[in-house]
Amino acid sequence: MTQKNLHHRSSMSITVDRPILVGLSQQLGRRQLIPILSGKVTGGGLHGLVLLGDVDSQIIVPDGICQLYTR
Repeated sequence: MTQKNLHHRSSMSITVDRPILVGLSQQLGRRQLIPILSGKVTGGGLHGLVLLGDVDSQIIVPDGICQLYTR
């Protein structure tokens, strides 16, 4: 097995609001939206701000695994 070298390129920190529950079922799990309030990106030649208005979408399935989609 080949070992790959990983290098830290940049960091992102964000501030989020409380989750908003948008769906709940025993078969599919819990679906929620998490509003993004602000943040910043630094490193690797990047210096930027994360703007208010986007959301993370989460689905937490009954076995506890969380699927996260960030836009």
